[in-house]
Amino acid sequence: MGSVMPLLALWERMRDDFDCIWIVSRRGIEKAYVEGLGIKYKAITSAKFRRYFSPRTLFAPFFVFLGFLESFGYLLRLRPKAVVVSGSFVSVPLVWAGWLLRIPVIAHQEDLNIGLAGKLTIPFALVATTAFEESLRSVKNKNKFWIGNPVRKIFQNPKGVEKLKSDLPLVLILGGGLGAQKINEEIIRISLKLGNKARILHLTGKNKTIGNQVPNSNGYEQKEFLGDELAEAMAASDLIISRAGLSTLAEIAALGKPSILIPLPGVGQLENALYFEKRKAAVLLQEKNINCLAETILEILSNEKWREEMARNVKKIFPPNAAERLAEIIRDCRQMPF
Repeated sequence: MGSVMPLLALWERMRDDFDCIWIVSRRGIEKAYVEGLGIKYKAITSAKFRRYFSPRTLFAPFFVFLGFLESFGYLLRLRPKAVVVSGSFVSVPLVWAGWLLRIPVIAHQEDLNIGLAGKLTIPFALVATTAFEESLRSVKNKNKFWIGNPVRKIFQNPKGVEKLKSDLPLVLILGGGLGAQKINEEIIRISLKLGNKARILHLTGKNKTIGNQVPNSNGYEQKEFLGDELAEAMAASDLIISRAGLSTLAEIAALGKPSILIPLPGVGQLENALYFEKRKAAVLLQEKNINCLAETILEILSNEKWREEMARNVKKIFPPNAAERLAEIIRDCRQMPF
């Protein structure tokens, strides 16, 4: 749910002053999430343009058109002050409908490189914002701002961290909301090897509990998913192993945590991870080299200066207070010319 998190951070800052309504895809996992938070929402049809051949891709234009008609109807009735999107394909028909109805659209670009959803929405936005300063050069919009990536308030001042501390360093494994099968399998394989040197908190992803494969180790704990407790776990960790989606990277940066990044191939995460690695803010380990994970973990845990260097450098990646800056831009956008 990478595109959901910055919008959720924005909602936290604006819900007291604005009536916020979330547009979700009918089958997306974000629907249950925002509904659980008590956020009002409307569902539209959405399409996914796959990078590989699939018969479903042939029907994608039809689903986009249907989503556009639904978005147009919602916006015509609601007449919102602004439409704010953050890179997902469900946002494409919504942005087009907003543009036609002359409703200010603010498009936030998370990843370093602009993907297809961004290319289909940013040209129709009144304002474009980016997580990376370097992304501004690729943004074709006269009103563009580098703000960083919004993170939720719980990542700025997490509570309950001390209860997770112990004598052994804590290694937190994140594979994203849906989990990461290859990372899960490798963690199970190396858990005994790390057992007496670190505590492992392994988040496998929704419905991906790894039953009888779990090693008999007191230092290993497995959970499918953490809600708000994730901020506590990340703040308490000595090392985070994660994919390289921008929302998670922004949370790591906000907390100033050393990390090993294993980017998901083919979706722009490699470029994000390379950016962090070049600035000595994280260690990049590509999925094809995942068999080196145990050695990399042990090397980092044994080198405190290396961890401290990553912690310092990662805090410099993004400007602070991105959510507040985005909220300010939204409040000012109606004074900007189309």
